[in-house]
Amino acid sequence: MNTYQKTAHEFHEQFMHHWESNECFQKKCITSLDLCDETLQKLKVLVLEKGFDNLQDEVRFFKEVKPKILSMKFAIRALMEYDLEKKHPTRQRPRRAAAHLFKQNAGQIRFIQGF
Repeated sequence: MNTYQKTAHEFHEQFMHHWESNECFQKKCITSLDLCDETLQKLKVLVLEKGFDNLQDEVRFFKEVKPKILSMKFAIRALMEYDLEKKHPTRQRPRRAAAHLFKQNAGQIRFIQGF
């Protein structure tokens, strides 16, 4: 297991610890999103400092390690949006709602594209 996989494994353990806690749903989501951001930043620093030993490690990182964390982040944000929408419906058309969600998350999208 290389450094990147170890970092992803530590992320998963910390995530499960936070998610199984007795905190309210919104607090769990916020804490988990912060953990995702911290882990992605840590991985970015590791990649810039150490690079990859070979092409196979690089492919594994971009096809397995990073997508797991990013997908978790997107899933949590979607759950938060759903929970918020359930409590406070906006009555927007689906297209307008999707455009609003895209604009709201534009900063996150730019961050991911820059990684």
